[in-house]
Amino acid sequence: MEDKRLIDIFDEQVKTIPQLLYTDILYAGDKPATHFVEAGEQRTLTYNDLVFRVECLATSLIRLGFQEGDRIATMPPISLRWVLADLAIVCAGAISVSIVDILKRDQLVALLKDSASRAVVLPNASDALLLMEVFDTLPDLDYVFCLQKGFRGDGKTYFGLGELYHWGEQYHDEVAAELKQRMDEIQSHHLATIVYVESKPGKQHMAFHSHGKLLSTSTQALRYFSCLAGSSRNEELKKMATIPVHQIMGKLPDYFWPLIVGASIDFTGEQRIVKGDSEVISVFGT
Repeated sequence: MEDKRLIDIFDEQVKTIPQLLYTDILYAGDKPATHFVEAGEQRTLTYNDLVFRVECLATSLIRLGFQEGDRIATMPPISLRWVLADLAIVCAGAISVSIVDILKRDQLVALLKDSASRAVVLPNASDALLLMEVFDTLPDLDYVFCLQKGFRGDGKTYFGLGELYHWGEQYHDEVAAELKQRMDEIQSHHLATIVYVESKPGKQHMAFHSHGKLLSTSTQALRYFSCLAGSSRNEELKKMATIPVHQIMGKLPDYFWPLIVGASIDFTGEQRIVKGDSEVISVFGT
C-alpha cells in the first residue's frame, strides 16, 4: 500500500482551531511553543501551558456572556499576549476581528461600529483610556480588554488580560464542560476571523476566514517545511522551529496560525515511522 504522510493525516483530521490546539498537546505538549522575556528573564511556554492559558481566557469570555458568533476586535502590534487572546476568542466560539493596521482613534471607532464588535482587545493602557472617552458612542461595544502587563480595569467594562486569566483560572473546572461543548460544536466552515485589510489608501475592507481556510493555508506551509526537512536546506527548518510564535505570526503572509507550524514541525521533524497492519505511515512519504 502507498505510504501515507502524517501531514496528510493531520490535514484530514484537524478541521478547526480547537482541534489544532489539542493536536498540539498530543504531539508536542511538553515542548516549547514560544520563548519570551519577562522581568528581564528568558522564559519558555510549552504547548500544554499555552493551551491552559487559552482555556482560562476563554472561560472568562464565557463568564462575561459572550456567545457563539459574537465579534471581538483585536489591535496590533502582534505579541504573545495577543496570540493568547485571539485563540481564546475563537475557542469560546466567538469571531476574532483582526484590525491589521495601527489606526487613529476615529478610524478605530469607525471599524468597531462597522464590525459590530462586542469587545476590543487593545495593546496598552493609553489606547484603552482614549477609547474610554468615546465608549458611549459605540452601541455594540460592551467591554475593553487591555494586553498591557499589570493593567487593572474597573471589573465591569474594562479588564486587563491578567485579570481575565486569573478569573478564568478560578472558574476553569466549573466552565470546562461548556467550553468543551462549544469547541466540539465548531465546524470547519464556521467563521473564525475577519481581517480588516487596506484595499486602497485610507479604505479598509473585510476578508473572511473560516476555520478550514486558516488550517488549509497553514498546512500548505507545512508541506513546504517537510520538503525543506528532506533537502540540504534543513538548517532553515531548524531555525524556523525556534522562532517565537508571535514573531512568525507577524511575518507570514495572510492570516496565519503559527501554532500549526511549531507543533507540527516537532511532529514531522522527527520523521517517525508508524507501522500499521498493512502499511507504513511516514511523515514525508519517503
